[in-house]
Amino acid sequence: MQQHPRCPGVLSGKERKQYGAYQMFSVMLRSTLAAVESASSISTAHSPATSPSIEIESAADNLRPLLSTHPITCGEVIPTGASDSLDPPPDSSTEADAMAATFAGVGFGNAGVHLPHGMSYAVSGLVKEYAPDDYPAGKAIVPHGMAVILNAPAVFRYTASTNPERHMRAAQLLGADIAGAGPEDAGDLIAERLIFILREIGVPNGLGGVGYTLDDVPALVEGTLPQHRVTKLAPRPTGAEELTVLFTDSMQLW
Repeated sequence: MQQHPRCPGVLSGKERKQYGAYQMFSVMLRSTLAAVESASSISTAHSPATSPSIEIESAADNLRPLLSTHPITCGEVIPTGASDSLDPPPDSSTEADAMAATFAGVGFGNAGVHLPHGMSYAVSGLVKEYAPDDYPAGKAIVPHGMAVILNAPAVFRYTASTNPERHMRAAQLLGADIAGAGPEDAGDLIAERLIFILREIGVPNGLGGVGYTLDDVPALVEGTLPQHRVTKLAPRPTGAEELTVLFTDSMQLW
């Protein structure tokens, strides 16, 4: 029997399967968002000596993460690999998901991530009672991939104006129809596509779905402000006022 890394006791076979499924969801959400975050992060035109510590990129690195979204679009990883069942997905989906995670890891290991990750630490750290359905009992938890992606629609609406073309390309690679869309539509396109994916795989409806209310926004902002290692890679300067709006907009996604 296998010891659960977060909860006391020993897992049954069914619990191991459930835990593995949630780990898969977390990796999938994390790799999807990290790809888009890296693609939208600031470029290193300045000296590496003054760059945030996570940002060590070549000229091509923050474009490369977009490659990681191809398996999601072409292989339909999310609908076939994550909905309906805790059984292992077909081999082709598993391989595509693993490849997506690998490419995303290469990308964010070099180009970095920004606000969705920086905001996620407070979401995970201040969790009250929430745990995903069928997750082994014993401790409240917002899995990392979920904590990241719940903030993402609001963030990418906020950052899209800094580089509409790149945000639109990311939306397209995630499966959005961009025909007839203009630069002003980029934020809504990527946000709506991410929300579609979240609904397909049964992720809670925003931060409210994992137990937060508007009364928690000040604490979430306070927990995010020190995360300069990643937040300073955002393509827009973001302080307490902007974070307040982003967390408020993330309370309910649909």
